[in-house]
Amino acid sequence: MLPTWDHLWFVVYLLFYSLGLALVFKVFLPRGRTRLPLWCLLVLPGIWLCGPNVLIQEVRPVTWALFNDWANHLCWGGVFAAGVACAGREDFWERVRQGRHWLLVLSAGGLVSRALRQLGANGITALRATSSPVRALDDPGDGGRMNRPDRGLS
Repeated sequence: MLPTWDHLWFVVYLLFYSLGLALVFKVFLPRGRTRLPLWCLLVLPGIWLCGPNVLIQEVRPVTWALFNDWANHLCWGGVFAAGVACAGREDFWERVRQGRHWLLVLSAGGLVSRALRQLGANGITALRATSSPVRALDDPGDGGRMNRPDRGLS
């Protein structure tokens, strides 16, 4: 059985970005290296991802074709560039280590938010159907059920 394409497209993108970056470093990089301020490395990659994600969802869907996937290149090329900028910065990694607990909380919140968004209307309806307290709140003609104890909660 042959492997499927699945996420192998990303390996091809990384090769393309690495070769492009090597060319940029060889030809265009000035001798004196400039460093971005630390706050730029901490804030801008997240902001950068917002724009391409909106573009991907609303304007130009992904194609996973190396030469015709501009929205994906905008998204992942920017993340690649941010990774290159952060790679040799000890102050960046120290800041990430210090804030790892808050980053974990933010990540968990993002995961829950995404899961709720993925549920959509059908998932919420299914949740209401399986939860009697939620069903009682959802039914305005409950006949006074809200004033009586619920067997599901007892």
